[in-house]
Amino acid sequence: YITDAQTIKLKKMIVKVSWNEPMKGINTTVVSVVNDDNENESATYYMDMDKKRAVKTVQIIPAMMNAKLTLELQ
Repeated sequence: YITDAQTIKLKKMIVKVSWNEPMKGINTTVVSVVNDDNENESATYYMDMDKKRAVKTVQIIPAMMNAKLTLELQ
């Protein structure tokens, strides 16, 4: 559970550690976090487990008409 800052209520989030995917020569572990009530609200992290950091993050934001925010480490 996490707190929604707008409604100040708890949201149930489901965390899944999925698969290994090579990205820029790094073997990344994919971690997805999805809202249990609204699957459009999600974040996917491509984690470099050796350096303990996210190489890429993709987040869908329903409050912004399902805008997709992508952050990638250069």
